[in-house]
Amino acid sequence: MKVFPIRDWPYEKLLERAYSMLPSKVEHKERFQVPKPRVIIVGDKTIIQNFKQICDVIHREPKVVSKWFAKELAIPVQIDEKGELILTGRFSRAILEKLLDKFVEQYVICPTCGGPDTELIRLDRKVWILRCHVCGAETPVPPL
Repeated sequence: MKVFPIRDWPYEKLLERAYSMLPSKVEHKERFQVPKPRVIIVGDKTIIQNFKQICDVIHREPKVVSKWFAKELAIPVQIDEKGELILTGRFSRAILEKLLDKFVEQYVICPTCGGPDTELIRLDRKVWILRCHVCGAETPVPPL
């Protein structure tokens, strides 16, 4: 068997060889997906049934997230024993999804690297920091 130096190979053969060595395409899926809120309306109250699950996925305390919802909507809220968030008033799922996306963008996703692996730290009464576990960035965020 005779071995030829690579420089003697035609370009097309080298290209074919390089492509054959590449791994097959892998479908890229984002690993961080916030569950959509499951919303039911009972009378004049709106209930997010999977609120606890959402808080677990975004790694935030339900109390902090519920306080933010109360502030944004200017309504009283409460968390029941099943971990559901009860909002006073009637709100559509679309509105609550937009609010949840806004919370995640502001208080979960690192503005430096775009990663979701962050923690929310309270330094003072009105000073909150978003610390990223991936890139180490510390970013001030609006107080809750």
